[in-house]
Amino acid sequence: MTRAVATGLLLITLAGIACSAQVDLGGTWETDIVLDLGPGTTWPNDVTIDSTISIDYVVQNWTFGASTELENGVWTEQGFTAAGPIAAIDISSDLDFDVANATVASWIVNSSFAIGGLHLGVDATLEPNSVALDVTAGGTSGSIAVDAAIGFGDAGVRGCAMGFQGLELGVTFPFCCAEVDASIEFDCAGFDHVEFCVDGLGIAALPWLDFDVCLNFTEQTKSFILSPSIDLGLVGCDFDLYYHLDPDDDIVQPGHGLFAVDGILFDGLQVVCDVGGVQFTGITYFGDSPPGILSGTTYWEAYQISTTDDGCCGPFSFDVTVYFAKNGTRLFDVAFFDANLEIELSASLTVDMVLELDVENAAMGEWRVGFEVTF
Repeated sequence: MTRAVATGLLLITLAGIACSAQVDLGGTWETDIVLDLGPGTTWPNDVTIDSTISIDYVVQNWTFGASTELENGVWTEQGFTAAGPIAAIDISSDLDFDVANATVASWIVNSSFAIGGLHLGVDATLEPNSVALDVTAGGTSGSIAVDAAIGFGDAGVRGCAMGFQGLELGVTFPFCCAEVDASIEFDCAGFDHVEFCVDGLGIAALPWLDFDVCLNFTEQTKSFILSPSIDLGLVGCDFDLYYHLDPDDDIVQPGHGLFAVDGILFDGLQVVCDVGGVQFTGITYFGDSPPGILSGTTYWEAYQISTTDDGCCGPFSFDVTVYFAKNGTRLFDVAFFDANLEIELSASLTVDMVLELDVENAAMGEWRVGFEVTF
């Protein structure tokens, strides 16, 4: 009886707050229907339906949320969020559950405080058998900016006293004709490295060329990173060169860094340009870990055409990319085709589609159709 009375009073109180305060209730429902068109798939295993339902409740300056994920009709993830201020402190919480194992997957709490030119942040992460705490601070004084970050975690894993993970200190200050970003880091063993970086160094005789420069020192090594950027003055065009230094093997001694170079080896080139409302991107890359639209692939070249415009009913976006393989077996070494389409049919309904075609293996990859409902 007492519990029922207490529950009733709590519901009445919450209802009173909702009626007297500014509140808002909304959310999204996003669903993807994926058809795997690769070889060896069988019906209905080649069709999956994934859904995510999110609800947000706003009261005063606080937002409370809940998110449910379903994979092919199976409840897999459940999350709850909260964010808002307490006095001058901003706080956010993200609690995720592992539904299959009926356990907490993670709980992340972030807090921040700012006054004048000083800011302070504390982030805590709780996971099974692991606790981490990160503290950040920073401030400005004229043209000088200082920031610091220190992390603590599971001492049993890290092997550090009090679970210490590391310390980072950063300073930004003007020097001669440039602004220098300096940082120093420490880990469990002590000093790790110190780095000085300058962006946008120009040469008066070459106004179309500038450099980003970084100088890094460890206890035993020193490295110098030079990144050029070319601007030919063409409106809507951007060129990027990828390169690395070719060391002189007769002079370089193991463990003692780079003493001399034979030359500069160019790994690739990327060009991005805008033509009307269409953007063209082309990249050729011969080195390891390709950047840009090649990132995460094994291909050496790709071309993409993309556009963002207004369709019949709202914003419309479309992109199509063709990838090329090294020593491919198909015409022109074409290996993979990827197309993405998204259109907003109304203020509360967006539809998207993805099509993948594995040309090298003469197989359809994946066809996905999805929608998002906002309410």
